[in-house]
Amino acid sequence: MKKIVLTLLLVSLNSFAQSTFRKGFMKTKADTKIDAYIMVFGYNIQEKVYYKTNKNSSKIHEISVEELNELSTEKTKYIRKQVSIEFLEKNMYAKNQNNSNKFNLSTANLFLKIELDAKNFTFYSYEKDGNEYYFVEKNNTINWLEFKKIKNNNKTFEVRNYRKQLLDEYKLKSVNKRGYIGSIKYKKKSLIEYFLKYANDENINSKNFSKITDSRDLKDLISITPKIGYSFYNQDTKAVQSNSFNSSFNSNNLNVGLDIELFFNTIYKKNSFIFSLQHHFKSETKDSINFGASSPVNVEIANNIGLTNLILSYRHYFKISDEKYIYSNAGVAYNLHSGSTKYTYTNGNEEANLTYNNTYSLFLSVGLNIKKYTVELNFMPISGDFKSKTDNEGISDWKFKRSVLSFNIGYEIF
Repeated sequence: MKKIVLTLLLVSLNSFAQSTFRKGFMKTKADTKIDAYIMVFGYNIQEKVYYKTNKNSSKIHEISVEELNELSTEKTKYIRKQVSIEFLEKNMYAKNQNNSNKFNLSTANLFLKIELDAKNFTFYSYEKDGNEYYFVEKNNTINWLEFKKIKNNNKTFEVRNYRKQLLDEYKLKSVNKRGYIGSIKYKKKSLIEYFLKYANDENINSKNFSKITDSRDLKDLISITPKIGYSFYNQDTKAVQSNSFNSSFNSNNLNVGLDIELFFNTIYKKNSFIFSLQHHFKSETKDSINFGASSPVNVEIANNIGLTNLILSYRHYFKISDEKYIYSNAGVAYNLHSGSTKYTYTNGNEEANLTYNNTYSLFLSVGLNIKKYTVELNFMPISGDFKSKTDNEGISDWKFKRSVLSFNIGYEIF
């Protein structure tokens, strides 16, 4: 069970990604400016852009990149440019009809990401089908830094025209080492390092957008929801050596709890990982049972039990509307038991005083989320044994099974 809990934790932590909305603007091809809070993380801005017109709104809009000429936030910028390019197959391989060291360029209107912006040049990137293409603009002329892979007799060759382009237009003054240009790879990091050296040589200021990190708003990662509700117990207690001493009881009691929810990488609510703390206040029941002639005629059973659950669960949302979701949870609970079950036999005052071992159990839940409110139904099937046993009737092995059904309401405070 501990391995399951650890696996759930690791999987969820590896799934977290940025999804923060940042203040900025977009300009459409119709020259309309849209002031918005733009989602700039967690997805590829090459097909759609997700945004809010109000940061605190739960309504998310989307617009096709094909409608845009520009997108700008403080730390992320895109602009549409007409370029000459040869589109390649996966992993930058030339298409069969262009499998040569010559480049077959065609014109395209692309939405480019600004990676490095300097006074007299700009370095861009563009991603398509898993490939990254790089461009540089100088004196209002933009060129693709040409690179591709070709195959010849089952061997792969790289056509690295970009190195000659760098030497012709952006030659470094500060690096005299022969062969340095041969160390420049067709990778964003390597090319940006080269252009930063060039900017330094030319004594011009530059802004490296590729190095600007943007922390995720905590509110976009975590929500905190206190809960209150009612729990319904059904428990069977059994003396393993004798069926004569089996007993059952039902009770109900108030519970309070707290959910800390960590959202996965989604545009809308879809998946999350939740740590929950739930405390069920103690319930007391007393009952008198006649076990029959073979056992003490009358037994008084007093159940005075409390329960606290530490729960790790995975939640999946089903969207109804922008502010309304149905969800289901599945996970594991570590159950901290308190109190005892006590048997008192009337013919001689012998007694069994049983206190509970802590247990693991399955946790299941379904609920409804409307804006900041949640209403949910939880279920835990718990079984275990007792950590202390005092039994003058000679029975030393006792076990229990308890079903816990909880109805809770909650309100998100963060």
